[in-house]
Amino acid sequence: MLIDPIGRPKEITKSTPAAKKEAAPEAKSMGMDGVSISQEAKSLSRKEKIESKIRAVPDVRVEKVREAKEKIAEGVYLQEAIAEKIAEKLAERIIKI
Repeated sequence: MLIDPIGRPKEITKSTPAAKKEAAPEAKSMGMDGVSISQEAKSLSRKEKIESKIRAVPDVRVEKVREAKEKIAEGVYLQEAIAEKIAEKLAERIIKI
């Protein structure tokens, strides 16, 4: 039985070996493989740690709210100078929005 080839084999091209990167100096001296972490990866890791800490902080600081309620009940904020400061801060925030 004779099998006819359907197509011609493609030419085999020579491949060039990939350039080898130098291992870290510590790994070379110890005869071990090495891994290096880029500054970008280190920065990203720090950023993720900071973001997770920020997410852990509650949006409402209960202690501050309790203190403010007590001061309101005691009439501390009924002084005109304090009321003006509060009004200024509120106005500044509204303007920023």
